[in-house]
Amino acid sequence: MNLRIVILVLIAIAWMGCSRSSTPVSQLPSKSKSLAIAGLPVQLTVNQRSTTEIPGSGGKLSVTVDDVTRGQTMVSIVRTGDAPLLGPASMKQGDIQEFQIDGVRYTLQLTQLNNALVGEDTAALTFDTSSGKTLSDSDKIELLIQHVHAMEGAVFIRNGTQHTPREAAEHMREKWNAAGDKLKSASDFIEHVASRSSLTGEVYQIRTADGRTTPAGEMLRDHLAAIERGE
Repeated sequence: MNLRIVILVLIAIAWMGCSRSSTPVSQLPSKSKSLAIAGLPVQLTVNQRSTTEIPGSGGKLSVTVDDVTRGQTMVSIVRTGDAPLLGPASMKQGDIQEFQIDGVRYTLQLTQLNNALVGEDTAALTFDTSSGKTLSDSDKIELLIQHVHAMEGAVFIRNGTQHTPREAAEHMREKWNAAGDKLKSASDFIEHVASRSSLTGEVYQIRTADGRTTPAGEMLRDHLAAIERGE
């Protein structure tokens, strides 16, 4: 075999090796984020004034429930050795709170409060991931109310009177409960409950901590759009 043939054979071998190279990284399926809580949805019952490890978290996450009183309790979530991930947040039966761990969004729903005549009062909780989860209109309304409740430093202006975010959230919940089946969607909730006074027709306003004043309906429509985008 002369030198020219040897060179051609080596070039062919090198070309074949390149053609068999691994798939470019950009074409490889991305590795999904590992969940901090395995086996979702996770349900557990927690005694009042106690802290319990969240199942599926490998002992890294715990939830605390304070006194169950007047149909509500304070709930907080902590990751070992880190700042609180949620709360303490005031929650009533049916309320939903969102929190985030390593870029993954989760939901905590207080599914039942039990004021026991004998023994400990308890709270039944459900943990799930909100990523790709279809929220019902009731879920969306809960998130809107919780958003108002959590607006630290904001002032809710109703019929010329100033109210705290907590008072505003409670007022919206009362109107929602009173409306019953008349509301068919989260948009109905914003339009008929959270935008204006049903007595005077005056538009509700929210003054945020930075001093800006915005109609409550406008702000909540923006937040509803973010919820529906999964943000």
